[in-house]
Amino acid sequence: MSGIMEAYNKEVEVWSADKIDVEETKLGLAGSPTKVFQSFPKAMKAPGELHEVSEEEAVELIVAKLKEKHII
Repeated sequence: MSGIMEAYNKEVEVWSADKIDVEETKLGLAGSPTKVFQSFPKAMKAPGELHEVSEEEAVELIVAKLKEKHII
């Protein structure tokens, strides 16, 4: 925890293009070796299920779901 707090309180040094020795043609979008043609949003997952059952029933439910998905 102390390391987190110490890092939180440190000042972050921001570097700009004039602080580093590099050609301007290699910076930014023009200097990027990759081009993104199209991106897709992440597909939404189905909501989970909530079961309020005993421990024994929970084990049975879990095993049944794993068998249903051919995991076991």
